[in-house]
Amino acid sequence: MQTYFSYGNTNAQGILRNHDLNRHNIDLKINNTISSKLSFFTKLSYIVEKVDNKPYLNERIDVVSRIYRAPVTIPLSEMQQYEYFDEFGDRKQSYWKPGSVFLSNPYWALNRHLFFERRDRILGLISANYEFNDWLNLQLRGSLDKTIRETDDRMYEDSYHSAGQGAVYGLTHFNSESINVDALLSFQHDFSSIFNLTGHLGASLQESRYKGFNFNANGLERLDFFAIQNAKNPRGNDFNGRTPQVQSVYATTTLSYKDYLYFDLTARNDWSSALPKENQSYFYPSIGLTGIISDMAKLPSWITYGKVRATIASAGYGGTQYLDRNYFTVAPGGVIQTPTVRSLGNYKPELTQSFETGVDWRFFDNRLGIDVTYYNTQTKNQLLSIATPFASLFSTQYINAGLIKNSGVELTLNGTPIERKNFSWEIMGNFAKNVNKVVRLTDELKSATIIDDRQVMIRASEGGSYGDMYMVTWKKDAQGRRLVDADGRILLTGKDTYVGNYNPNYMAGLQNILSYKNVSLSFLIDYRNGGTVISGTQAIIDADGHSVRSLEGREEGLVLDAYTENGEKNTKTISAESFWASVGNWTPVGDLYAYSGTNLRLRELIVGYALPDQLIRQTGFIKSARLSLIGRNLFFFHNSAPFDPEMATGTGNSGGVEFASLPSTRSMGLNLKLSF
Repeated sequence: MQTYFSYGNTNAQGILRNHDLNRHNIDLKINNTISSKLSFFTKLSYIVEKVDNKPYLNERIDVVSRIYRAPVTIPLSEMQQYEYFDEFGDRKQSYWKPGSVFLSNPYWALNRHLFFERRDRILGLISANYEFNDWLNLQLRGSLDKTIRETDDRMYEDSYHSAGQGAVYGLTHFNSESINVDALLSFQHDFSSIFNLTGHLGASLQESRYKGFNFNANGLERLDFFAIQNAKNPRGNDFNGRTPQVQSVYATTTLSYKDYLYFDLTARNDWSSALPKENQSYFYPSIGLTGIISDMAKLPSWITYGKVRATIASAGYGGTQYLDRNYFTVAPGGVIQTPTVRSLGNYKPELTQSFETGVDWRFFDNRLGIDVTYYNTQTKNQLLSIATPFASLFSTQYINAGLIKNSGVELTLNGTPIERKNFSWEIMGNFAKNVNKVVRLTDELKSATIIDDRQVMIRASEGGSYGDMYMVTWKKDAQGRRLVDADGRILLTGKDTYVGNYNPNYMAGLQNILSYKNVSLSFLIDYRNGGTVISGTQAIIDADGHSVRSLEGREEGLVLDAYTENGEKNTKTISAESFWASVGNWTPVGDLYAYSGTNLRLRELIVGYALPDQLIRQTGFIKSARLSLIGRNLFFFHNSAPFDPEMATGTGNSGGVEFASLPSTRSMGLNLKLSF
C-alpha cells in the first residue's frame, strides 16, 4: 500500500488593503494493491478558503468605483478621516455630499462596507481496478464534490446606496453536492505482429443537488450591531434544486496497423433529464485517422518526424435545468414569484459537428518543428440566453439557435537555432485565429439581443458574429460628418450602431529560452490583435472632470468640429462640463469609448541559475537545486486601450466591457526548486 499526504497554505493580500485570502489544502491519496488482479485507489481533498472583502468590479456600492469618482480637489489626508461621531454618539460618514446615492467616501467604503466569504470543499474519489487477464480489465469509479459556501455582507448605518441610506446586513448559506459514477471495461489485443486493437466500453451517471437560504435584516434595531436577533424587519427564504441528471453509455476503439496508421472510432449516447421526454436521448459519434508518415515511407534524412491527422466528430449538450416549463417560487412573505427566465418548452439538445485536420512535422533532428491544425465546427440548436422585451414578465429567455459556425487555424512553430556545449537558444511561436458566424437563429427570429445594459448591447444576428456590440454613437450626416444641434450640443443616435466585436481577430505569442552553462533566461511575449473593448471607467472620470483630456476647453469652452443638421458649420460654444456629461457618464458614446483591444506585452520573464553539482553533492541528500527569479505581466510594449483589455474578457455571453476594474498587476517572485 502506498500513501501520499500533502498540505498547502496560501495567504495573499489584494491591491485593496483589507482584501485578504487564506486557503488550506489537504490531500490524501492511498493506492492499495490487494492482489495481482485487484487494486484500489482512494483520494480525498479538503479545501478551506476564507476571503475578506472581495472587490466588486461593477456598479455595486464598492470602494473601487468610489476611488475613481472621489473629487481630486479633496486632500487624501482628509478622505482618510472617513467617520466621526455626532452629539448622540452615533457613527457618521465624513463625506462632502451627504446622502448621495451613487457616491461615498472611498475610505468609508473600504472599512464600513464589509463582505466575508468562507468556502469549504470536499473532493472524494474511490476506484477499483480488476485485471481479468493481460488484455482485459474493469475499472469502477465514484466521485463526490461537496461545497459549502457562507457569506456575511455588512454596511454600516450611514452608508449610501441605491435603496436609500442606512445599514445593510445579509447572510447566505449555500450547499451543493455533485456525484459522478462510472464503469469502464478496457481491452487491448494484438491480432498479429502488424494489427493491434484497443478499446473501452463504459457507462456513467452524473448529477448535482443544491440547497441554501438567504437572510436580510432590512435594518438594525441597535446601530451597527450585526446579529440576526438585532434585525429590524428580518426576511429570509430558502431554496433547493438539482442540475440535470445525465446518464451515458459510450465506446471507443483504436485499430493500429504497424504502429504508424491509427483508425479511431467513438460512439456515445446521453440521456439528460433537463430535456423534454421526447428529446432526452441524443447520440454523437466520431471517426478519426492518423498516419505517421515518417514511419510509413522513406523520407529525406533531414525530416525527423511527420504525422498527419483528420477527425470528424460530434458532441451533444442537454442544457441546464428548469427550461422545459415555468417554475414559480415563493418569495419572502409568501408571495408567489414569477420566474425570471421564460421556459423554452419543447426544445432540442445542442449538437456540434466538427471537422479537424492537422500535421506535425519535425526536421533536422528535432531542431525545427511545425504543428498546424485547421478546424470547422457547426452547432445546431445552440441554447442561447437572450434578453426579453421590457413589457415581458421575464428578464431573459432561451432559444434553440439554428446554426452557428466557427472555423479557425492554430499554428505552433518551435526551433533550436543554436545548440552548443555551453550555450543553446530555443524559440517557440504560436498563432490562433477563429472566425465565427451566426448562420441562422429561428424561423421567426433573425436577430436577438443577448445583453442590453446601459453601456452596450450585444446582439446575435443572422449573417453577423457572436459578440457583435452596439452602442449610442455621435450622429452623422450622409457625408459622415458629426452633427450638433442649433446650440452646438452633440446629437446622439439610439443604441443601434455597430462598434465592433469583443472577440480578438487573432492571438499570437513568442517564447525564447537562452541557456549558458548554469544560467538561463526565458521570456514570453504575447500579442492580441483587435477585439473591441469598452471603458466605462474612462467615461465616468471624463464626465466627472478627473481625466487629463477633460481639461480641454474648461476655461474658454468648446466649439465642436461638427455641422448642424441643415449643413452649416458649427460655431457655437458649449462648456466642457456639458460635453463630457453628454458623451461619458453612465451611457458612454461609442466614438470615444470603444477601443481596439490590440496589445503587445511581456507576459513572463524568468532568470534561472542551477547550483553547481559539486556544491550540491556536499549535502549528501539533494540531487539538484535551481533558483529562479520570475516576473509575470511585467509591461506593455503597446496597448491601444487606456486599460488592460484582459480586464474586460467577461464570462458567459458577456465580454469586452470594463467598469470600475482594479488596475492589472505585475508579479515578481523567487522560486527555489530542490530534487532529492
